[in-house]
Amino acid sequence: MNYAPFLKCCRCSAYSLFVLGCFLPEISCARNLPLDVVGVEPRKNNNVRVFHEARITVYWQNSDYYTKLLKSSSGVRLKNGMHVAVDPKLIPYGSKIRIKGWGTYTAVDTGSAVIKRTAAKRMGKNVPVVDVFFVSKEEALRATRMNPIFSRVEIIEVAKSSPKI
Repeated sequence: MNYAPFLKCCRCSAYSLFVLGCFLPEISCARNLPLDVVGVEPRKNNNVRVFHEARITVYWQNSDYYTKLLKSSSGVRLKNGMHVAVDPKLIPYGSKIRIKGWGTYTAVDTGSAVIKRTAAKRMGKNVPVVDVFFVSKEEALRATRMNPIFSRVEIIEVAKSSPKI
């Protein structure tokens, strides 16, 4: 088996972290692999990454001590519907991301459940988790009813450094 990042499948030209299509005929290409194997696809601009699927969750002001103060882990003041919590190892703070069906946000916060992928694992998937911030609980719950809970996430602008504290 050939282990190299972002190789192209010889059958369908799909990118994957591991090319298995050539070695396992029952897996025709990387598109049939689970996301934790496929990971992200490269783009022409090496700074832009796409997660084929991510679990989208919400959190709101007063859900813990820091959100009550509108304080993020990067030091940026949280703004309604503009900021998200992410795993900073996957999506650096200050990066702009587009969530299909949700909108465009800035990554400024994190949390243990986001890093551990708790919400995704509860649903039997090991995919990244993105947590969208809202000021009110009602608004957050409305957003979850109106939007998909699993969605494509594209990092459209990678931050060169963390946002100013």
